[in-house]
Amino acid sequence: FERRGVEADDLIATAVRRLSAEGHACLIVSADKDFGQCVGGPVLQLAPPPTANPAAGWRRLDAAAVEEKFGVPPRLIADYLALVGDTSDNIPGLRGVGPKTAVKWLQEHGDLAGVLAAADRLQPERFREQVQAEADRIRANLGLVTFRTDFAFEPGEPVTEDVAGVGVFEGEVLPQIVNALVGQSHDEVLDRNRVGEVIKRLASRSGLSALGEEPGIALLDVRGVGLLPGLVFLVLSNFLA
Repeated sequence: FERRGVEADDLIATAVRRLSAEGHACLIVSADKDFGQCVGGPVLQLAPPPTANPAAGWRRLDAAAVEEKFGVPPRLIADYLALVGDTSDNIPGLRGVGPKTAVKWLQEHGDLAGVLAAADRLQPERFREQVQAEADRIRANLGLVTFRTDFAFEPGEPVTEDVAGVGVFEGEVLPQIVNALVGQSHDEVLDRNRVGEVIKRLASRSGLSALGEEPGIALLDVRGVGLLPGLVFLVLSNFLA
């Protein structure tokens, strides 16, 4: 299931909506909080343990578990995230408003629209002016964290490879990434004889640990690093192509 220019999360949500409506059990494997809005009935989320507590193990979340974890049911997850923000998607919430305050407001006023309508009566009082001033931005947040589920989707339909998209990435985007990461041109990096040097510089610039390096082999330790492992993989795949 693929659509160029569309968020993968929206495609997953679309497939889940369609399949669950037909009675299929769906399991979303993701740590993303926003998938909580999809949970319910035959739809579960399988979430990995927190990085800070790996011993906690993987957890299956049904609707009750989502509410236990966040304090609101799945139908209010998007409203909740609009208020507190979602750092994984670079969406800032209201300054100073944490989970407890957001949950309290949603319980008292029903949903985000109710919270914003009651801005002049919210407790603690110190948030009233801020909520009124930033109401439009918080409404925009809701649009950002709410999945679109209206894409055409037929279960089992073949996926056509987006060759044009790959060409744009390799020809326009990748050279900029390479230059930003290692300060070398794309052509210089593709010289296999210099791959070891490039890996060392990439590791140094990105806070990664180079576990191995030789022409044709590149293994980087990406645990606990802010730089996306997928980006590192894409770049190195082109280094060694």
